[in-house]
Amino acid sequence: MRHLSLLIVSGMLAIASGPVHAQKEVYRWVDSQGVVHYSDVPDDPAAEPTGVTIQGTDPQKVAARQQQLAEQYQADEQLAAANAADQADARRQQEMAARQRQIGCTAARKRLDTYTTAPRLYEKGPDGSRRYLTADEIDQARASAMDDVASWCDD
Repeated sequence: MRHLSLLIVSGMLAIASGPVHAQKEVYRWVDSQGVVHYSDVPDDPAAEPTGVTIQGTDPQKVAARQQQLAEQYQADEQLAAANAADQADARRQQEMAARQRQIGCTAARKRLDTYTTAPRLYEKGPDGSRRYLTADEIDQARASAMDDVASWCDD
């Protein structure tokens, strides 16, 4: 495991060391204290090729990829902000609709209460006179008030 991590670290260092684009052989050797080394430059005469090759990074490609990721991140952030604003608008609309239903329900219940408790119901004429409703008209008005309560109120 230690050898693998040393290989990975050495590989990363070799890749990050400069704009070298050619493939290089990785060498392995053990120093006099028993420490295993990996490098693309064989500093020890006992260094042996590992069969692994590394290729340097192209700084222009790396910069282009970083720019692409930054643009994607910015687009994602803008989309998230727009979604949050849309959700806030939807919540406000739901709250307004609930308030309107509450007001409509209260008015419908009041109308139904008036229609069921009033001894006589009437309509006002254009001249301010009263025309009292017949029993059938009262029944129709009460049924209409019940329908309004059913449509405005949840219960």
